[in-house]
Amino acid sequence: MSIEVMSAVWKHAKVSGSALLVLLALADYANENGICWPGVAALAEKARVSERYVRELLGELERVGYIVREIGAGPYGVNTYKILVRGANLAGCDL
Repeated sequence: MSIEVMSAVWKHAKVSGSALLVLLALADYANENGICWPGVAALAEKARVSERYVRELLGELERVGYIVREIGAGPYGVNTYKILVRGANLAGCDL
């Protein structure tokens, strides 16, 4: 978990409700570069929503530019996410 990424989400993200919870859950898993690869089930459990709703919210967060998702890029072919919230988007960190 990166405190810097988590703080940036709290300070700068302009989303609310379940979308904010999913973004905070991603931040909780993120390294200091804002990159993480949690499963949908883990995000759903942290955000206390269904897996289907997490998938919908991830798409919305990607659409508005708060995350970049690379399908199958992480360890064992899991999805990798990079948080792009201002303050958490660290220079030189590629997904």
